[in-house]
Amino acid sequence: MLCSRISAIYSDGKCTCPQGSELINEKCECTAPGTVLQGTQCVCTAPSSQYINGSCVCIPAYTTYQNGQCVCAIPGSQLQNGQCVCTPAYTQLQNGQCVCIPAYTQLQSNQCVCTVPGTQLLGGQCVCTTSYAQLQNGQCKCTPAFTVYQNGQCKCTDRTGIAQIINGQCDCNAWGWAMSNGDCEQIDHGQD
Repeated sequence: MLCSRISAIYSDGKCTCPQGSELINEKCECTAPGTVLQGTQCVCTAPSSQYINGSCVCIPAYTTYQNGQCVCAIPGSQLQNGQCVCTPAYTQLQNGQCVCIPAYTQLQSNQCVCTVPGTQLLGGQCVCTTSYAQLQNGQCKCTPAFTVYQNGQCKCTDRTGIAQIINGQCDCNAWGWAMSNGDCEQIDHGQD
């Protein structure tokens, strides 16, 4: 009876502390960090860990034991329901690291960012920030006919330089000029 009061095991006429524990302040206590004595066994107090060969070992993949708890060893992840889960938006765990899911993105400072100049991440995909431009094959391309993407903007390609994008298409936007095959040309109004 005396042995059970100090969490010891009675064997060969004496009280002996269970494996992994020793007598401290007249009571058997486990010596490994993060462990307590339950009945006659040392057990780990951290969720998702087990007492193996005298120390606590984390069971989930990609975890490590730190400061008495299991933590994910992968940057940008945390332990949820016994598994490492990537925490930045639009990421997933692949081959032991958090990677961004959307095309043309990479993980920087714990967030997914678009790698194509002139784009930003909106609603889980990279979009061009310029009006009338769309991301196509890793580049921002202007959608109106006779336009080109220059210096982060869509511009009309006419030779005169008069044309501007108006309501989604190139227009000469000057009296006496009209668009013809992508160029502004003067209109002959005739003589009175």
